[in-house]
This record gives sequence, structure tokens and C-alpha cells, in this order.
Amino acid sequence: MPNQLAAGGLAAAAAERVRHQGLIPRVLASVESRQVERIRDWDVVSLIGLYRHSRLGRRIVQASFARRLETFFECFTDEPKVFREIMRSTVTVLSGSACVRFLRPTDDWEPGDFDFYCSYEGFPRFLAYVRGELGGRVVDHEMVSLQDEIRGGPPTAGRALVARGVCDRIRIVLDGVLLDVHRSATETPLTAVAHYTNTLLTNYVSADVFCIAYPWTFDDAVCIMTDESTPDSRMQEDRYTERGFKVVHAARSYWVDTMKYSCVPHGYCPRTERWFGDNGCILMRFGGREPDDGRLVDNRFTAMWINGGYPCQTDTCTVVRHRAVTAVSTADSRIPI
Repeated sequence: MPNQLAAGGLAAAAAERVRHQGLIPRVLASVESRQVERIRDWDVVSLIGLYRHSRLGRRIVQASFARRLETFFECFTDEPKVFREIMRSTVTVLSGSACVRFLRPTDDWEPGDFDFYCSYEGFPRFLAYVRGELGGRVVDHEMVSLQDEIRGGPPTAGRALVARGVCDRIRIVLDGVLLDVHRSATETPLTAVAHYTNTLLTNYVSADVFCIAYPWTFDDAVCIMTDESTPDSRMQEDRYTERGFKVVHAARSYWVDTMKYSCVPHGYCPRTERWFGDNGCILMRFGGREPDDGRLVDNRFTAMWINGGYPCQTDTCTVVRHRAVTAVSTADSRIPI
């Protein structure tokens, strides 16, 4: 089994969780039409346990995620299968709070908006579909010319966009739902995802793959803020606190205090260079064909980042700044399972 699903021992924890709860026999003994329904509200770790159990378990989990994603999009489209195909063909992913909510089906909060991140090339077609076919209405638009950025002349808002790996952001209202559509500055939408966040809730779901970059804290509903507090980050902190997350301001506050480790695990270290698809991630394929979103992780480019925050040694260490880059994929950046 590829290491993407191991994520530092989480796979073993997943197997133990479903074994202890006696969940798998009941699912596998169900008639085929009921199997996916039975696991509809399972958390990600329990689903990993079923996925690793057998080929049948894997097929059930893959079918469950595909159905869950299409159901998730029904709040703004009557044709979720078509919408999923548009995501696939334009190399678009869902991230942000909507992605967190999708991956935590038993949570009782709703996201304020849906953050879609498009590849540079796929952005115009995705936008045309949302506006033309679905009837979305543009209510806000931030844009910066890449040529202007080279000359050093974009406005303040534009510089902020580029700092997040984004060169275009359009807010659309669709059936009362807010969609923020971001255009990555590169051929992979993951550039924008890696640049954007100042928490360790770094996740995405594409038409066929989902990735959780920090699975242990995600499973425990812990949100680690990686920057010094600002008005914007405090608003974000308040939102996640209201959603039931515990918010801490240093990785060691979670790992050292609760797990009694002298240092945080390598993937959580503020100085560790991470990338989508490395051994610290949970990365699961639930549909599609390899060429469709292999580009997201393996085929052309991937996004690498250092999460930043307080180093492990002392509470008074200087904050390490978050940074992200787009790089040609490495040998360790494997195609999703």
C-alpha cells in the first residue's frame, strides 16, 4: 500500500478504530445498494480503515466519496456530475472551509462560501461555465496583471493576491451560495492553495482525489495558526472556534503538551518543507483516470511549502514565516492511489 495513506501511523489508528467499533462486518454484510449509505457519515479515519481492509472495502469507500462530493454540490447546481467533470477538465480543486466541511460530514456548521482554485489555463473555462451555464452573478473582482507584477506596479490589493499565488479572484453568487473562484499564477491550482493558508487546515478535493496535509490535527479538530495574530487571522480563529475547533498558536502546544513529545513530528515542524503527496499527507483517489489530475501532484508541477510558526525549541523563538513555491515534481511526489 502506498505510503500516502500511512501518514505517520494514522493508517494503523484507522484500522484499530473500525475494528474496535465493529463497523466493517456490518457494512460488508449489507446488500450492495446499502453499503455506501451505511458509511455516508463516517469520518475520514474510519473510512481509511475500511479502505485498507479489502478490495471490496476500497470500492465502497471510493463510491461513497464520489457520491458525497456530488451531493455536496447540489446546493448550487442541479447537475453535480457535469460540474465535477468541469472541475476535472479545468484542473480545479475545492479548498478552504468548504473542503474542511466536506471532509468532516458529521460537523453541524456550514461554510460561508466555496473556494475553488483553478489552474491558470483552466480558469476562463471554469468561470464561463459557472456564469454562462449555471447563471452565476459576479459581485466582486480582484485582478492583477502578471506583467504589472514583474514591473512592480500593481495596486496594493493586487500585490496581496500575488503573495497568495493568485492572479485573479472573482466572487460569484449562485442560487444564494457564494463561490470564490481563484486563478492560480501557475499551471497547478495547488500553488494558490499552498500560498493562501495561515493555518494547518491545508486540504483540497479535486474531482477525483482528496488530500489532507495535516491529518492528525484535522482528525482531532485542532487548528494551528502559523502566523502572528492579525485582525484577519483573529477573525479566522473566531470562525473555527465557533465551529468546534481548538485553536492553538504553535504546533508544540498540541504535540508537546498533549502527546508528551519533546519535539513535534517531522511533518508538523514549522521548518519542514512539505508538498502535496508527501508521506505526511493522506491522499486518496476515489475516481477518474490518472492523466486527469496527475498534474495536480505528479505529472508536471506540484506546490511545496514551509508552514511557518514557532519552532519547537522554546516558546520565545522567532516566528518562521510561511512560504510556498511551485516546483517541478520530485520522485517522492507520487500519483494518487
